[in-house]
Amino acid sequence: MKTLKSLIIGLLLMCSIAVKAQVNLPITEDFSEMAVPSGWTVSNSWDWYFSNVNETFPSYSNGYIWTSLSSMPSDMFIISPVLTRNGTDPVELSFYQHISIPEYSIVDIKVQISINNGVSWSTVDSITPVQLDTLVDINEQKIINLTDSIGSANQFKVRFFTRIIYGGMGNVRWAIDDISIHEIMPNDAGVISVTNPVSGCGLGNENLIVNIKNFGTATIPSGIPVEYSTDNGANWTSENTTASILPGDTILHTFSTPVDFSVIETHHLLIRTNWASDEQSFNNQISQNIMSEPLVATYPYLEDFESNNGYWYTPLDTSYSSWEWGHPNSTGIIGGASGSQNAWKTNLTGHHLMNENSYILSPCYDFSGLSNPMIEFDVWYEATASAYGVISGMVLQVSTNYGTTWQTLGAAGTGENWYTAAEGWHGSSSEWKHAKHSLSTYGNQNNVKFRFKINVINPSWISPEEGFLFDNIRIYEQPQIDISVTEIETPATGCGMTNHEYVKIKLKNFGLADSPNKIPIAYSINGGTSFVRDTVNYVLTPGEELLYTFFSQPADFSTVGTYHCVALTSIATDGNLLNDTVYRTIIHKPIISSFPYFEDFESSSAEYWTIGSSTGVSNWVLGSPMKTEILPPPSGTHAWTTGLVGNYSSSQNSWVESPCFDLTDVDYPVISMKIAVAMATNDYILVEYSTNSGATWLSVPIQDSYGDSWWYSFSSGWSGSSINWTGNPPVSGYFTAVKWVYSVANAPNVKFRVKITTDSYSNNEGFAFDDFEINNNPLLSIAAKEESDKTGKVLVYPNPCSDYIVISSEKISQGILKISDYLGKQVFQTNIDLSNGDLSITLPELSTGVYRLSIYSKEELFNQALIIK
Repeated sequence: MKTLKSLIIGLLLMCSIAVKAQVNLPITEDFSEMAVPSGWTVSNSWDWYFSNVNETFPSYSNGYIWTSLSSMPSDMFIISPVLTRNGTDPVELSFYQHISIPEYSIVDIKVQISINNGVSWSTVDSITPVQLDTLVDINEQKIINLTDSIGSANQFKVRFFTRIIYGGMGNVRWAIDDISIHEIMPNDAGVISVTNPVSGCGLGNENLIVNIKNFGTATIPSGIPVEYSTDNGANWTSENTTASILPGDTILHTFSTPVDFSVIETHHLLIRTNWASDEQSFNNQISQNIMSEPLVATYPYLEDFESNNGYWYTPLDTSYSSWEWGHPNSTGIIGGASGSQNAWKTNLTGHHLMNENSYILSPCYDFSGLSNPMIEFDVWYEATASAYGVISGMVLQVSTNYGTTWQTLGAAGTGENWYTAAEGWHGSSSEWKHAKHSLSTYGNQNNVKFRFKINVINPSWISPEEGFLFDNIRIYEQPQIDISVTEIETPATGCGMTNHEYVKIKLKNFGLADSPNKIPIAYSINGGTSFVRDTVNYVLTPGEELLYTFFSQPADFSTVGTYHCVALTSIATDGNLLNDTVYRTIIHKPIISSFPYFEDFESSSAEYWTIGSSTGVSNWVLGSPMKTEILPPPSGTHAWTTGLVGNYSSSQNSWVESPCFDLTDVDYPVISMKIAVAMATNDYILVEYSTNSGATWLSVPIQDSYGDSWWYSFSSGWSGSSINWTGNPPVSGYFTAVKWVYSVANAPNVKFRVKITTDSYSNNEGFAFDDFEINNNPLLSIAAKEESDKTGKVLVYPNPCSDYIVISSEKISQGILKISDYLGKQVFQTNIDLSNGDLSITLPELSTGVYRLSIYSKEELFNQALIIK
């Protein structure tokens, strides 16, 4: 009896649970709670997210649900509660969805129902999983009749299901909002869309046209109320329809009084039917955002983004896009706008998103009065990643139909600083570049928009980078006369500069007509305080470039220091004065001949260390790194490091180059520096030297002399992580690397550079170095000092030596003398007897280098560095 009672209680409890899990139609879900709705289930809590920003749904600001899929196959779904309909009434499902499928991705997206509590599922709508080489972007309201699929069942579930099949160039994203599952009733009217106006440029008083649908099974008579509100429902403007609507049909209704959309902002509309006989109220009303954008028709146009965002914007959710307007402050390579405070950047304070495929839109432009428009702007890019034959890049695209279709403007090399690859701006600019391109294809068009579109590739082994930045956009009619100085070619930063250096500049004709036959030019080496002037007696044809050297008036760079150089043209009839002038900083580095030399990079002398790159990619920066393995410097606040935060870039060959050293009187040059290493496999740090002003470079070899310490971890240089090294405790995570560079002894013109080489695969935090030192004797190195602490008890001379040495000691009478190379291999041994005074020993022929001399006796164990010259 007790068992039967327990069984009855259990059955009642199960029934109670089953009843609670059932929901009678209609059901609506707008995700306004920003959480999984009661009764609904999801595949995993980490599969689905909630947001209320930057979507295209009519009521996105109330909340919506979304998921993001990468390359890992995994079933993701959200399932409704058990739904109960009234008898066999017909049932309909409606919802809004936004699907973004990047290039080359294959994804399975389905809407399914189950009439057996999820044991099996039948598909009622799907996206065919095919691979395309273009981005798929679907934004729509779906209305699906479920009646046939449900059949005679009166209970069912709905499932939204997706699964990645093949990951392409970015993450697949599916966002869902405003789900409605309802029975189809006889009297059911509702507004389904606004057909006019649409978001656009230069809007004014516009006719408001709405689309009204008969969702029911009976004909809707004419004269039902339809209303709109522009103040979030506080006030409504109402009219009656003028036509009847057949079941399943729609009509367009135009409100009799136009609505004012002239204010430049996003206008929030509510539109509804208000029919007293309506049996379903959930689908009566929609909300619609109408963006009224400015229409630029006055030129030249200049936007520096200082006062506001310039009406440039991204319509994408922050899960799609990292674009931000403001002051760039990412503490890495990019640290500010171009000559101002504000700009647009992918993440003002950090890196772009993983596999980001996003864009930022401009306002509209009316080119009706421009026959040959031009566009120019400043751009900075740090996007070096590549994988699967695809590389990261950014392009500028143009639309003449308000974004329905887009065309990429130009190709690599078709304009000034225009793209670095087929994918657009790719690599590391390491500085602002001024880009310029013709818009003549779009001359006299009255509805032009631009967008900067990025596509970055980030497999799991490649970290996001700082991305892209643009500023100072200018659009103007290409003038007839437009002669520009584009570059100061010589002299270059270096050592031993004289008072007779020739200044060479590059000129280009950006105009539509030939230049005058006399072009006034000038240069300054003091920031424009004074100029040297000349005239180019030559006619530049449109697009032609010319190198010109001021042979008659060379410049005086003989004083060591930094020169702020300016070059310009000054044609009175030039139609574009903004590109007449170019600037360049040239540094006359000192030739250092006093040793020991020590540089801790804390004073102004640090400016004589400069950055270079053979690939256009460089992460080197002087500052205080704040990373997990690469810590702040052991002394002061400045060290050279491959980025202050994050990982270094892939595919780079860049370096930090020293000033010049005159080692004429240095017989035994030893360099040392404090280092921290965190390099990925097959990425290396190498120190190189040049004895011919940088014309050629040779590698400082791996540790090969006695006294060398921590010099390279592989034959190709430093790699791996120094936190795994064992030995003397480092200072603040930095080891002291020491190397006798005997190959530069007595050389009069020596430079060093610390170089990073990386592949296109994995990366890491990189490298930092500080406290660079050059000494005049290996005995001054730390390792040698530790070995010679017994000096005074035994005297070995001459040292350096060549073919003999003399041993003198009052402590040692007899013993054994051994000489070993830097690997510890013994190269010489002899018995010694000092009982009769100093002893001269003839040495075998030994290679130049530093050796260990050891004397073993009953009185003393003695070790010392011995230098063979």
